[in-house]
Amino acid sequence: MLTVNMELVPTVTFLGFVAYTSPWIHFKRNVDEYILYIIKSGELHIEENGERYVLRKGDVFMLEPNLDHEGFEKHVCDYYYIHFKHPESGMGDALSTYFEARATSHSFSKVNAGLPNGVHAGAAPIARGTKAALALAKLCYETLLEDGVQAKLASDSNKVTTALENIIETNILLSGLGFESGGLAAA
Repeated sequence: MLTVNMELVPTVTFLGFVAYTSPWIHFKRNVDEYILYIIKSGELHIEENGERYVLRKGDVFMLEPNLDHEGFEKHVCDYYYIHFKHPESGMGDALSTYFEARATSHSFSKVNAGLPNGVHAGAAPIARGTKAALALAKLCYETLLEDGVQAKLASDSNKVTTALENIIETNILLSGLGFESGGLAAA
């Protein structure tokens, strides 16, 4: 039986589909929620916090809350978008690690090892995610599901518990290693 702890499920605030048949450039903005893009066709050229990304058919990409983002080149593009919030942004960010690493692994995409001075800066060769990185990202996800709620309750009560220590390790170490070596979904 599948069970889901609803306290860890993100809240969708807005979603839809856009089909730009004429070249279009994304407007500049900064929002307080995550935005997930799923590219159906064409290209979406988007910059987040100074880092440029070119998204193509089949790419999945998530923008972080409270960071500036805007387009940098006009293109025709069809994409789905989902805006969502998570009750615990640190855990929400870590929660995406497994799904991004899994998507990168399944598509045999490149990873951005060594950001901000990695592949994009020409300071490192093209890299691929590893099985170890995917395993760490999965452990990150499983630990969030297992200990997330108890860690939140402990934190709110100013108590140090095993669950809280597990989530601290998950948010910092497992999520960091899973991202760095597992990749972004649109990489």
